[in-house]
Amino acid sequence: MNDFIKGQYKRSLFEGDNGYIVGLFKVHDSSEEFSDFIGETIVFTGYFHELNDTDKYLFYGNVVNHKKYGLQFSVSNYERVKREDKDSIVEFLSSGLFKGIGEKKAQKIVDVLGKDTLNIILEHKENLLLVPGLTKKQIDMLHDTLEEYESSYKTILYLNELGFNTKDSMKIYSKFKIKTIDDYAYYGCENLSVLNFAENSTLKKLGSYAFAYTAIRTLSLPGSLTNLSGYTSTRVTGYFGALEDY
Repeated sequence: MNDFIKGQYKRSLFEGDNGYIVGLFKVHDSSEEFSDFIGETIVFTGYFHELNDTDKYLFYGNVVNHKKYGLQFSVSNYERVKREDKDSIVEFLSSGLFKGIGEKKAQKIVDVLGKDTLNIILEHKENLLLVPGLTKKQIDMLHDTLEEYESSYKTILYLNELGFNTKDSMKIYSKFKIKTIDDYAYYGCENLSVLNFAENSTLKKLGSYAFAYTAIRTLSLPGSLTNLSGYTSTRVTGYFGALEDY
């Protein structure tokens, strides 16, 4: 996974419900193999948890020549580039992710907390009390939004390190966030052998054959589940399609 392009996401040309994105990416740097792309805006494809136009990214993958759309960079995994200068942190805090935080307020936060602003906020939200003019509601929002933003990314990155590609990592991660798993949602995910729902899972509905042709053999369903798409609670095996009964 050494070959990469580094730069900035510009915009999406297509976004699927499953996290698949076709978009434009401005290349600032790259490994030697892709050096011809430096300074160019190229088309990329892949599965992403989230992208924004303020972060910088490392995309790992290879170039494919689509018979209809031409050269594209196919992303297998990706990383966010750590923010290390004050201007980029101000840009991030005022990007719209943090509701009610404009450029002036973001600048005030960074002026007080410095280049390590994001880590300081994550460490203790009370550190934001040092910033004049922030309300308790804004302090809670800044900390909680940043914590969610970082934890979701780190989970995807950790699953990548275990050997899952981003597509499968997102499918695994989604179990913590969604209220519905649709029919055939994980169908054919052969690398998926274990799925443990969080104690605070909000899952309400499990679709038919959601885990057919995976490597899962047993599954403990969360207590929040109320809809089995017509199956009773004693016929959970119906969700595994070709798998044996257990």
